Amino acid sequence: MTLASILLALQLSSRGPNLVVNSSFKADLSGWDAIWSREANVASAVIEQGRSDSRRAVVVRHTGTKDWSLAQQERIAVKPRQVYELSGWVKSEGGSGTLSVVLQNSSGVVVDWSFGAIQATGTGWQFVHRSVLVPKDAAKVQFRIIGSGPGITSVEAPSFQLAGVVPELKVQPVTLDSAKSHVTIFSDGAVELTAGKAWRFRPWGNEFVATSLKRVGPSDAEFTALDVSSGSSVVNRIHLDPKSGEVEVSTDAPDTSQMFGAFPSALESHPGDSLIVPMNEGLRLPVEDRTLDGWSLITYGGHGLCMPWTGLMDRSGAGVMTILETPDDADVVFQRTEGVLSFSPRWEISKGKIGYRRMLRLCTFQNGGYVSMAKRYRKYSMEHGLFKTLAQKRVENPNVDRLIGAVNVWNWDLDPLQTCKDLKQMGFDHVLWSRGGTASQVREIAKMGYLPGRYDIFQDIWDPKHSLPWMPTEGWPDDLVLEENSDWMKGWAHPDKHPDGTITWYQGGVISSGRGLARAKRQIPADLAKIPYMARFIDTTTASPFREDYNPAHPLTRSQDRQNKMSLLEFCSKDMRQVVGTETGIDPSVPVVEYYEGMMSLGPFRLPDAGTFMMEYRKPTPEFLKFQVGYGFRIPLWELVYHDCTVAQWYWGDASNKVPEVWDQRDLLNILYGTAPLLMFDKDRWGRERDRMLQTYRNVCEWNRKIGYDEMLSHEDVTVDHRVQRTTWSSGRAATVNFGNEPFQGIPAKSFRVSSVNH
Repeated sequence: MTLASILLALQLSSRGPNLVVNSSFKADLSGWDAIWSREANVASAVIEQGRSDSRRAVVVRHTGTKDWSLAQQERIAVKPRQVYELSGWVKSEGGSGTLSVVLQNSSGVVVDWSFGAIQATGTGWQFVHRSVLVPKDAAKVQFRIIGSGPGITSVEAPSFQLAGVVPELKVQPVTLDSAKSHVTIFSDGAVELTAGKAWRFRPWGNEFVATSLKRVGPSDAEFTALDVSSGSSVVNRIHLDPKSGEVEVSTDAPDTSQMFGAFPSALESHPGDSLIVPMNEGLRLPVEDRTLDGWSLITYGGHGLCMPWTGLMDRSGAGVMTILETPDDADVVFQRTEGVLSFSPRWEISKGKIGYRRMLRLCTFQNGGYVSMAKRYRKYSMEHGLFKTLAQKRVENPNVDRLIGAVNVWNWDLDPLQTCKDLKQMGFDHVLWSRGGTASQVREIAKMGYLPGRYDIFQDIWDPKHSLPWMPTEGWPDDLVLEENSDWMKGWAHPDKHPDGTITWYQGGVISSGRGLARAKRQIPADLAKIPYMARFIDTTTASPFREDYNPAHPLTRSQDRQNKMSLLEFCSKDMRQVVGTETGIDPSVPVVEYYEGMMSLGPFRLPDAGTFMMEYRKPTPEFLKFQVGYGFRIPLWELVYHDCTVAQWYWGDASNKVPEVWDQRDLLNILYGTAPLLMFDKDRWGRERDRMLQTYRNVCEWNRKIGYDEMLSHEDVTVDHRVQRTTWSSGRAATVNFGNEPFQGIPAKSFRVSSVNH
């Protein structure tokens, strides 16, 4: 249902007069400000013939690359809940001709520069129109014609008319009850969820106007609102599960072409509460902390949320988590209100529209905090086909066992076979050798019991006219993903550092995941026929977001892109019988991936240039010390859900030995989490650090070999300042780590104690 149909159903007042001054352009541009452009002397506005001899239009010619506007001089007084019709005939020849209004509050401050924007498509004359609702913080509007980039925009008969007023919804709240919880929905969109403790969600915000709230069954309610920005109806159906007490919310808004905050809105937080954020391994962040203020984290890429849920817990361990059940087009926004941080899921558009039903789930916990949240998501993962254990994968491919307790080793300037012989002689019993080698070298490395693998990538290609010999160029430019504006999508920019210190950059492009899948099916079997690798690291596949492709030769939604990428990993794992690794990780890939490089490294808090100049030293930054190797904020959410399904490692540009002064902290985190170290070294560092590398192997990997197939049962703070922490495992073992500078109950400073079964 659109806003126009709702207005008709409500029998609102007829349209008022056109409030655009001199909309006919009969004589001059009186009533309009002078043309404005971001760049000087690149824009003009003149009156010319419109669609016929009797009609006149304003024609804007713009040669610049940035934005421009032609605005009415008058600011029109408006009131909340008024509905206006925005319309006009528009012709765009290049650029992006758009009708919109500037929205100001009662103090004259602009709250939206392009409210109600409606843009013409194609090159001929097009009648564009949109109904818009005035939000509660608006007092004045200014009609504008806007655009960007070089082109010619013609506008005839622009109009801005009052169409009516949506009456304020005044109905009683609706309460749904179950044995374990009850939920109350208020007419402004506020929600209260009670399960031992009452959790409150804020009203749904200025972007919506409520039109209906009703009970539709013993455990069901329906809340309908109008999306102010687009004028489309949004229908939320709320179901309270009678058995679990969990709240299921589905949202339908097929006509809405703007992203919007999910319903219910932001969960209220209070001083002393903590946000639980599954970014990589996971964060526990006090709501007073300002680190994530204003951030948004996508739920469809490893450099966002690796699992599509977020939680809030209080000091007692009571909490609420929100699971986004349709994560392919969504993110979570972190915003500060009244001095504390809260989170709000948000639905993103898919190929121009919300389009399909979106779903989320609210789960409450009276105790257990983030451990209870992770275990609830583990159950959800099992129920939704996201779960497959390493033990199950080992049945299908016995080489998986070579990964358990292995250190991941990357080196480029030493002989592969000799280096592996040296490692074996030193006492490294389990090694994931990632560099590759010749066929004979790989066979010999495998005979040592090691897991020989190689690097591969099926996302980035380079222009043959601007590339290095090793860079893939096949498919340029036909296979490239196109953005909505038809520009090709930029991928990895590789730096080539010259002896004099200068750098040449080579910009790669992202190719269609369907074309990448086809290429892998052609190239990998041929490669394995020559060299018998047992493992394959497929770079970027889960670190990069699922992408929309506007290339008419291979268009994709994010969901289709996800399907292609998971098919690539499944082909490598199932058909090619490789032990598969990829970058960072996201949980749709768990059934078809054995290890993730980068899951231990919190993406936003890596050192500068970690992915570019991987071997170069960088001085630790305060955020790196606080989050990446600190112990106060990190929590092993991924391991609580998936430890017995995948092996997590550090990022190769953030390796265990990347910064020697924090090497000990990394080892302690690996021991506590039951995760694997990653070593990247050249000939010089191998000569200097090999004994320290062996210490990492003995402390971390020999322990991991014992618990590699275990479920992590719990993680807890032994001391209130987080300096001593403990994890327990399904085999009965436990690891206690003292991150502090003083001994604790027999555990030396910056050391650990692991226990055997039942001890």
